[in-house]
Amino acid sequence: MPSQPDPWVLVPYVDLAPETHAAVERYAPSLTWTGFSDEAYCDALRSAWSSGTDFVLVEQDVVPHPSAIDELWNCPHDWCAFEYRCGSIVTTALGCTKFSTALRARNTDVISRIQNRRWQDLDSQIIGTLHSHGEAEHVHQPPVRHLKYDRDPLPALVTATPRRAERSMRLLYVGGGRYLNAIPAADFDTLDPETIAVCLESGLYIDAGSPELTEPRRWKYSQGGWDLPVAPAPEPDVTPEPETPAVVEETEPDVPVTDAEQA
Repeated sequence: MPSQPDPWVLVPYVDLAPETHAAVERYAPSLTWTGFSDEAYCDALRSAWSSGTDFVLVEQDVVPHPSAIDELWNCPHDWCAFEYRCGSIVTTALGCTKFSTALRARNTDVISRIQNRRWQDLDSQIIGTLHSHGEAEHVHQPPVRHLKYDRDPLPALVTATPRRAERSMRLLYVGGGRYLNAIPAADFDTLDPETIAVCLESGLYIDAGSPELTEPRRWKYSQGGWDLPVAPAPEPDVTPEPETPAVVEETEPDVPVTDAEQA
């Protein structure tokens, strides 16, 4: 794909971080204020999804490094994303992502399939739908900065990878394209007990150290997000009890009494 000269950068925001604004300012970004509704971010994405050009999405508290936008824009892949820190892990979400027109033409229903339009749940639904359609994001390195989790310079983020000697848990992804918010839809290692608990309770991951767990537990999506799976009630025991054999009392046979014995 030939290089495109003018990246279109979409920045939905409520409280735009100065660092983010400074990082994208030279691209004359489309700054879209979404503070009037929890669903306004979804409306902005719906409009961009139906547009006739590629676009790069940068969230209000994500800081692309100087070459990040150009790298996404000129990459031949249709769906590209930079990783960044989300809590205790480094992963991709929507924070610094390119969606090409070709990708969107193949997946026209992504926005219309969103069940919960609140901004908090958009990344899990959009990425989950794309994964279920067989799409996969092209991951770019090094990670960009997420100001909520990382106020330090980028080198501190890159060198903050947990040491393997700390015995992290390996989680195996079995979600079939489903996606938890800010958690990769892939096998990964983590030290964070909260992340481990959320992943295992969702049923989309299993502990690599428990080979007997071969099937994910059932889950469902509700208006508030992913419901934690509920363990099914145990089946009632319908095994019939063995019959107790009847006890037959033995009795002595009646002996006729003679006249002599009666006398």
